Amino acid sequence: MSFVWLLFNFLRRLEGFAIAMVLLVLYIALIIAAPSVFTHPLIYISFLETVPPTLIAALGLTLVITAGEIDLSFPAVVSLSGFALSWGWKTFDPAYGAWIGIGLALAAGALVGLCLSGCFSLSVLDNHILCRFRTENQYLGLC
Repeated sequence: MSFVWLLFNFLRRLEGFAIAMVLLVLYIALIIAAPSVFTHPLIYISFLETVPPTLIAALGLTLVITAGEIDLSFPAVVSLSGFALSWGWKTFDPAYGAWIGIGLALAAGALVGLCLSGCFSLSVLDNHILCRFRTENQYLGLC
C-alpha cells in the first residue's frame, strides 16, 4: 500500500505527466479507430514534412508565453513580421532573398516594439490597454 501511495505522489509531482497520459490515451484511441493508418510509417513521414514551419513558430512563441510577456498586439506584430519576411523573400534575389526577408522581419518586429514602447512612455493615457488596441489595429491595417 505504501509503495502505491509513494508512486502516486511521485507521479502527481511531475508537471507534464497528466498531459502525456492524455496524449497516450488519444494515440491509443486513434490506433484502435484506424489501425491501418496510425500503424503505417508514411503518416509520420508526412507529419514530419508538414509540421516544421509551425513547430519553429511555436517554439519561439512558447518562450514568449512562458515568460508572460505576451500582450494584445502580439498577433499584429507576428503578421506584420510575416509580411515583411514574405515580401523580402519574393522581391529580392533568390540567393539572398531569404536572409533579407529574415532581416526585414526582425527589423519590422523591432520597429513595432520601439513604437509600442514610445507609445507607452509618451502616452498621456493611464491605461496602456487602449494604446495596445490602437497600435494593434494600425499594424493589422499595414498588413
